[in-house]
Amino acid sequence: MSDLNSQVRTFLHVAELGSFVRASERMFVTQAAVTTRIKALEEWLGYPCFVRSRHGAQLTPQGEHFLNYARDAVTSLEDGRRAVRRLSTSRISYRFMSQFLLLETVALDWVYWMRTNAPEVSISLDSSHSLAAAELIIRHELDFAIGYQAQAMTGVRFEKLFDEVLVLATSVTLDTNWRDHYIAIDWDPDLLAVQQHLFGEIEIPQSVTAPFVDTARMIMLRQPASAYVVERVARQQIDDGRLRLVDEAPRFKRPVHVIYPDKPRYPEVQNLALQGIRDATRELSDIGSSS
Repeated sequence: MSDLNSQVRTFLHVAELGSFVRASERMFVTQAAVTTRIKALEEWLGYPCFVRSRHGAQLTPQGEHFLNYARDAVTSLEDGRRAVRRLSTSRISYRFMSQFLLLETVALDWVYWMRTNAPEVSISLDSSHSLAAAELIIRHELDFAIGYQAQAMTGVRFEKLFDEVLVLATSVTLDTNWRDHYIAIDWDPDLLAVQQHLFGEIEIPQSVTAPFVDTARMIMLRQPASAYVVERVARQQIDDGRLRLVDEAPRFKRPVHVIYPDKPRYPEVQNLALQGIRDATRELSDIGSSS
C-alpha cells in the first residue's frame, strides 16, 4: 500500500473512531504507525487534521473539510482497482449497440461469436436505433452497432448485411375484415406512404400507430390487430397459427446495416467484429437475397 494511500485510509479510520488507539486496533498496526502516518499526511497537506486530547482525537475545521475529499479519493482508488482487475482477463473493452428488434437474435449471435473467437475482448452491450448509434460513434463513445436506418455521415460507415422482409400479418378472425384493426407502422416515410396508398388514410376509432414493428407484433398477440411485421421474427407465430398472413398484401424489404467508424480505436478488434457479424448473418443474407 502506498504511503499516501495508507495515510488517507488511516485518517478516515481515526476520523470515524475518534481515537488513534482504536484506529490502530482496527487496522492491526501499532499506535506509533498511526501517529506517523497522520503526521506525514498533515505535513503533506500543510495543516493539522486532528486535535488530540485524553478523550481522543477531534477533527480540526481543516480536517472536517478534507474528510469528503479523502472518502472520494479512496472510492476512486477502489473503483480503479476493480476496473483493472476486470481488465486482467479482458484485454480490450468494446462498446456495441443494437437496434432492439435485432437484439435477441442477430446481436446475441454476434456476441457468442466474439466470445468464442475473441475471448480477450470484453463487450459492453446496449440498445438504440442506428442513427443514435452513429452519433455516438462520431463522438468516440461507441465502437460498433447494427441497425436499420442508414445516412451519410462523415467518419461513419454503414455496410449492408441483409434484408429484412416485412409481411402483413393479422390476428383477427377470418370472418372479420383485417383492415378494421390495422396498426400503421412508422418504419420510414416510404413505408408510411405505401400504407396510405394501399389502405387510404387510416381513420379508425382508437387506431394505433407504432414506430417499431415488434410493438405491433406484441399487440397482435394480445388482441385482434393487423400490421406489417418482420417475417423472420414473426415466423413462429405464423407457423403455429397465432398470426396469419394477408395473402393479397405486398411484401417489402428493408436493409440491416452494420455501423462502424472509419478510424476505429482498435482496428484489429473491428476487423474481428466485422468478420463475426458477417458470419452471424450470412444465412440471413442468403435468405433475403433469394426471397
